[in-house]
Amino acid sequence: MQALSDAVGSFTAFGQTVVLERLSPLIRSIHCSDQALSITESLTEHIGGSLWLSSLAMCCWLTSSDDLVQLHLEGQGKGEEKAAASSLRILELGAGLGLPGLFASARFPNAEVRITDGAKELVDLCNVNIESNHLTGRTGATPLEWGDFEGWYEAWSKSWLYGEGGANGVLNHGDNHHQVDYFHGDSPGYYDVILGCDCVYRSNGRSFIAAVMANLNVGGKLVLINPRRDNSGIDTILYELAQYGDMEIKDFAIEFGSFKKWLLLVQFTRTAPTSFTPSN
Repeated sequence: MQALSDAVGSFTAFGQTVVLERLSPLIRSIHCSDQALSITESLTEHIGGSLWLSSLAMCCWLTSSDDLVQLHLEGQGKGEEKAAASSLRILELGAGLGLPGLFASARFPNAEVRITDGAKELVDLCNVNIESNHLTGRTGATPLEWGDFEGWYEAWSKSWLYGEGGANGVLNHGDNHHQVDYFHGDSPGYYDVILGCDCVYRSNGRSFIAAVMANLNVGGKLVLINPRRDNSGIDTILYELAQYGDMEIKDFAIEFGSFKKWLLLVQFTRTAPTSFTPSN
């Protein structure tokens, strides 16, 4: 059981519990700690159109993480401290329905969250879920094909994050302007945190690394929860990514009654400003 089908009940990981309930044929509620969300699923059988175990595990990790709490608090400073500290900036890759990004947005109210997926149908659903959970204004969803650098740039130049200078690659965040160069990879990325759940396979591994390296700033953190699938090539992918920073990998279990599923938690902190160019 990785896709959750009609499962309801309590799921436990990292010492935290997520309670999943079915509100209607297409809507579920998720409760974890003091956060409550509703998630609308897809009418079709799209692989990302239903909830997956890894996304529930990510909610548990986000609840238990001291690292992200500290980053969030730094953005909540006052006076000169607040002026010097930027909000926590979070990107979700391969989001599906966007539960981890939505949960991060609810848990860290000062954060700026961008949820992405390569399928327009799923991006539309993410925006539905953003609106239904009243998270608009600081959270948005955008299409992103990991290998489509120009498509990413064009989508972002039209997004809610850009002001008048957006087409020239300047992100407008109030008085904070940040130059980005996604598809050339000449400078570190914009995000402090990147989240990914069950989105890395042998076929997309190098594109995933390119997306991480293009968007994660130096000192930023990638948190990936993924199964150890047979012949997935995940070890090779992680070995290559580890050349650009510090990586911690561990196996953990998510439990649901008598059911236990072992998953992989990857925490990568970027230390190298070196760009990554995916091979053809």
